[in-house]
Amino acid sequence: MRALAALAVLAGLAVPSLTPAAELGEVTTVDRALLGRLFNVDAPEAQKVISGQTARIELGEIEAELAERLPYGPNAVVFFDPDGDLLVWSSKSGQVAAGYWEVLDNGAFNDVCLRFGKFGLDSVCASPEIANNEWLKELAPGNAFALAANQPVPAALSAEPSTLTEIAAILP
Repeated sequence: MRALAALAVLAGLAVPSLTPAAELGEVTTVDRALLGRLFNVDAPEAQKVISGQTARIELGEIEAELAERLPYGPNAVVFFDPDGDLLVWSSKSGQVAAGYWEVLDNGAFNDVCLRFGKFGLDSVCASPEIANNEWLKELAPGNAFALAANQPVPAALSAEPSTLTEIAAILP
């Protein structure tokens, strides 16, 4: 979208202002009802809740060893690609981390897992059975920040939590 706007400007055409917040789309706060849809329906239905969505996550308290292994920090922006790929932007790295995501049906509920490394051993999963199950904070449609695997992050993120709208506002 920005590339088209740039071409239009070079051609001398009038272009409406493109701000990151305007490109972000509608942001949905993840509440208990949405978490219920994610954890308490069959796995294919649960996948639809986050597939193709950009999310803001806050991991909260996790084991130091896992925090060291994960390629992203405790506050991050992730894109849940519909094909199962996962893209993560955080303050921990200057590059977008690539992994994969999956929803696992454990019978009574689902686990939502973000996996990295060989065999997905560097992972974090959320389920209603664990204390830190509310790490999904906000969702926005599509790959809102045009994240690409192993490419530079769009901007430096604060280690402190920010909303998707606040994050969009720091972009050039």
